[in-house]
Amino acid sequence: MPKERMRVGINSSALGKFGYLRDTFDFVELSIAELRPEEWENAVKAFKGVDLTIHAPYQNSPIKSTRIDLANNVGIKVVEKVLKFAEKVNGEAVVFHCGDYSSSKCIENVIRNLRNLEKISDVEIVVENLYTDESGITRVGEMPEEMLKIVENCRSVSINFDVGHAYIASLQYRINLVDYFKVLNGYVRHMHVHNNFGTWTVPYDEHNPIFRGLIDYGELRRYIKCRRVVLEVKRGNREELVQSVSFLKSL
Repeated sequence: MPKERMRVGINSSALGKFGYLRDTFDFVELSIAELRPEEWENAVKAFKGVDLTIHAPYQNSPIKSTRIDLANNVGIKVVEKVLKFAEKVNGEAVVFHCGDYSSSKCIENVIRNLRNLEKISDVEIVVENLYTDESGITRVGEMPEEMLKIVENCRSVSINFDVGHAYIASLQYRINLVDYFKVLNGYVRHMHVHNNFGTWTVPYDEHNPIFRGLIDYGELRRYIKCRRVVLEVKRGNREELVQSVSFLKSL
């Protein structure tokens, strides 16, 4: 049986920033975290005929009324609305953050909420690993073992492995970045790739192109294997974007 080709996508905000032809990518990841629900469908019109994945609002996203925190049972009705929207626009998958770590019940809450969501929607759900932010707020899914526990206790939920987030957390917890890949091997179906300078700059999570930062993607290239990979960039220039795309398509 032939090996499934890894599909390369880009975050929707990068298309506007770089003016780069979306035909270069297999899909676009549309973030609705910065949009009100009444704006979601209109945002999709800009990507007519383009395959989509959806990035859901998260625990500290800009619009308070749509924030989702599965660890603290916040925004569960919003989650259901996001999944219905994804179904309507034929989104391939929806990316969720787990939320803030505030009690010993947080991981249990995430698992329970994800199990309930699996029952109400057939859209693929992927949960994203995070890191402790600049103000010291700890989040669920910083350690690879936490992510593993979550997906092993769900029926069909898989992992969106964010390499930039994992690098920051690896510095905070003194873990080898490669260990994240090894622990989560087999559960990663979606990836966010970008670069940063770890905890030496603020913000930590700069979302630079692949070759601007301290993450050695040359070393990691053999580990970047999954169904979909999103070049999730917010900084840099067009030339760096082209280099990043070329690298991903060479894998």
